[in-house]
Amino acid sequence: MIMVPPMLEREIQDYLFQHPNTLFPGQVIQEKQREYSIQGKRIDLLFRVDDVRYIVELKRNTIERDHIGQIVEYYGLMREVLHSEQIRMILVAPKIPSFRKVYLEELGIRCVELTMPLEAPNASKQLMAESVSYRKSFDARQSLEHLFPEGSSITFSELSQPATPLALAMTHRVLRDSLESVRRTFQGYETVPIRMIHSSSPDQIAWPAPMRLEKLPTFLRGGAWWAYAFGQSDTMPKNDVPNISVASMPGSLDLTVNSELQTSQRVLINQITKSPAEFDRLLQAHGGLDLQAWLKLEHQPRFYHWIPVCTAAAGTWDARHLLSNHKNLEAQFKELRGQWITWLKTHRPDLTSGQRSHMEKSNRSLNVALRLARPFRSSDPIWKQDYKDQIRTLEKEIAQLKPFIDFFVGNAAGLRN
Repeated sequence: MIMVPPMLEREIQDYLFQHPNTLFPGQVIQEKQREYSIQGKRIDLLFRVDDVRYIVELKRNTIERDHIGQIVEYYGLMREVLHSEQIRMILVAPKIPSFRKVYLEELGIRCVELTMPLEAPNASKQLMAESVSYRKSFDARQSLEHLFPEGSSITFSELSQPATPLALAMTHRVLRDSLESVRRTFQGYETVPIRMIHSSSPDQIAWPAPMRLEKLPTFLRGGAWWAYAFGQSDTMPKNDVPNISVASMPGSLDLTVNSELQTSQRVLINQITKSPAEFDRLLQAHGGLDLQAWLKLEHQPRFYHWIPVCTAAAGTWDARHLLSNHKNLEAQFKELRGQWITWLKTHRPDLTSGQRSHMEKSNRSLNVALRLARPFRSSDPIWKQDYKDQIRTLEKEIAQLKPFIDFFVGNAAGLRN
């Protein structure tokens, strides 16, 4: 990447004011203002494009963690002041780290990174190409959001089945509307939202949970999900440590402290091994977490058959129970792998020859997703609440998982407050 020399906000402002088509290629620019003031609030640039007002906030330096709250608050204030109009925000800066860009764009704040000097020959062309790409992505999101109108409640019936476009729209809305509360609760960490992109998940989940191969489990296509990752994300890629995930399962919507990737599984096991008494104290203080262990057998790159190999209800398990079961799974893995791959090849005629071959060649080491789950079953009061109360309930339940993120992520990364 070309190192961009420091730019004055005035230089950026002048360029975008004179070349608004770089932000809105092919659209009708009905109005443009600079140094605009609305009820005492200063706006660097204001454009009206296709009857939508765009507030452009300019920053001359890299976007840091401390800027996030200020930017989100400013956007909220502008939406309140101009509540009767369609308002969108664009943040322009020389560098916006990808994990902060993901966060801001999840909230609807478009991020434009100036990766080359504005006078460079290709600067305009690059900005326009990125603008076209963003608009396509934004239009796709809008189309999905229309499936779940504002004010509608999330429903157990929709979320307890294999993922559908409507379930995907529900998860996107809940992720967006809970995100700021989660960031404030987990101050001291970078909060990175992770969303499911397509509703046609190739993951397969065994249901009901098979305890013996003779019971011939049914495999269902995976449900919709979303997640919040935590840590110093510039040095710690998402999911390398346990995160908080919300997954639609056949019998419940599970809010989990989730160790899905093998790297995060090692962090979870190592931290519990180091401090089992502290983990048991946290577990007892919460009082409502089930234990789930899912054997993952990859049948194509990054997609799996999920097979429950250990479950325990809240109050019936502790650190020793978890560690003992994991040790047994390590010892039995070779046998488990052989049994399940043979069974799947025999009883899953829908598997392609490529998927069968991939299963045989991969899955050479134990991959067992470990989840501490607070399940929302069909009888849970959340399904009778209106949408705003559902969000508040989820935010409250997520906040109760912070001690576990401190225990796993904070200890592992040296971030604990």
